[in-house]
Amino acid sequence: MNVLVVPTNRPHRLGEFLDAWRPWPWDRILIVEDAPESSGPDGDGERIHRYSWRDIDTSLPNPRIISRRDSAIRAFGFWRAWTMGASVIFTLDDDCFPLDREYVRQTCRIWRRRPSGTARCRTCGYGACRTQTPEGCGTSA
Repeated sequence: MNVLVVPTNRPHRLGEFLDAWRPWPWDRILIVEDAPESSGPDGDGERIHRYSWRDIDTSLPNPRIISRRDSAIRAFGFWRAWTMGASVIFTLDDDCFPLDREYVRQTCRIWRRRPSGTARCRTCGYGACRTQTPEGCGTSA
């Protein structure tokens, strides 16, 4: 399962962000609001999950380990994704938008073509190396 973590202090912009990235290439989207309470619905229960300071306070024995009032609040999203069993965790700020729809389609094709856990290029170390072979791409690491 792959999960996207989105920290936000602009929940009113989330609709625009989510629409821009459709079709979503992530199995789950975790929105971590940097606020005492979530400003919107909890999510759809399946793909979208929303969290706030209240969730941090009730989920962790020492909630002070999660920074607040900055983008490092995404650490809670990383932890939640890990507890959900994510094999790949992505993060984007809520003001990061794709160049165009074709970018999202190309990204989805790449992720579908190369499942997580497959061989990495021996030369550059990237799993999505241009050669798509474990023998190496000829670039210097």
